[in-house]
Amino acid sequence: MDSRMHRKTAAWACKHAGAQVWLDWIDEVSEAGTYPDSYVFGEDAPDKTGWDRYWRELVQIPHAGKRIPMHRIYDTVRLRETYPEVIRYLVHLALEAFRQGNEELGAKAAGVLTHLTGDTIQAAHTTDNRLVTMMYPQKNMRYMTHCFMELVLCDLDDSEEYAPRTLAQDEDGLVWRITEEMENGRRKSVGEIPNLMGALLRGDTQAATESAQRSASDCARLNADILHSLSEIVAGTARMDPVLSLTKLSPVDVDVDNMFNYEPMIDYLPGQRFDHPTRLDIGKGGVDGICLLPMMAQSYLDVRKAYATYSIEHSGYRCFACEIGIQRFRTPDEVPHYSRANETPAIFEIWLDGQVAYRSQPIQDGDAPVPVRLNLGSAREITLYVRDAREPNPLTRFVYPVFALPVLEA
Repeated sequence: MDSRMHRKTAAWACKHAGAQVWLDWIDEVSEAGTYPDSYVFGEDAPDKTGWDRYWRELVQIPHAGKRIPMHRIYDTVRLRETYPEVIRYLVHLALEAFRQGNEELGAKAAGVLTHLTGDTIQAAHTTDNRLVTMMYPQKNMRYMTHCFMELVLCDLDDSEEYAPRTLAQDEDGLVWRITEEMENGRRKSVGEIPNLMGALLRGDTQAATESAQRSASDCARLNADILHSLSEIVAGTARMDPVLSLTKLSPVDVDVDNMFNYEPMIDYLPGQRFDHPTRLDIGKGGVDGICLLPMMAQSYLDVRKAYATYSIEHSGYRCFACEIGIQRFRTPDEVPHYSRANETPAIFEIWLDGQVAYRSQPIQDGDAPVPVRLNLGSAREITLYVRDAREPNPLTRFVYPVFALPVLEA
């Protein structure tokens, strides 16, 4: 993200974070949002004249026994592997500074954290640009794809009414939730690449600006959530959502049939027409949830299964609850294209850290939904798993297992 946009998204967040401290330090927060780029050379820079007195604490992250620039640690394409170390450091630095009465350092640490958000929820950073170059071959043109996308600037609507969210009620929970929210934002912004690149290549400045504005607005809102959560935690008034749906998280590992595009289906599944999806329904009408399609390939020699795994380490949530059942198709038009309605029972399992914590009996089309509730204990991951009730069988049989209302409970 361009430094001007880093400043804009940080300033917008300060105006919408709901605490006076962010308005008091809005200039410092906004400028700190550029520090990781400004001080990227760290100790190797030949001239440090005019540098912020806290620059080392803010952008030199302890790593492998020494302090190094944060840019050398985090990698957007490997977000869950590399981000928590940086997020944890900056969240802790901000909270401790505020608790010790050093509002300047706390505000600037939060500002540096907004830089990470900007480097995540912006199309140029969201994926491997070698893939973008393959999708948009340059032919007789030559330009740096990253800068081509990044240099589109836009304004943000300061008059937008936004109620910032409290993401967590303690430090560990905030690190977990910021990581999850950044992964969600990264994935969403990947979808802006065709909009942005297409607009730029055809010279449509308005469409390019609108694309950049959507990503920048998402970035600014998450920044406001982060600032708000920091203030609430310091004040001792932070209360996380008592219930959080797994549909709001992105899986860390997933294996689903190609007919579902290798992804869990959220709240809907495909219908006969691409623009008429089918609402999830396990017998009580439309319901939010997750549908996993076991492997449908012909002559598949393993158990036909599907699963989605979610990170819950340090989430602060104690229980998991859902209802399990098989999708009801009310009309032929609701059955996914190129497939058939339910033809075999399914077995549902819930794993905690790779161990089976719950296993259902075979559930058939038309069976009543089954409620499930589990204590999470100290589990780091939860996996929703389904399988065709048959033993390995090369004959394809369709079934659409649904985890309805899958929620984490405090």
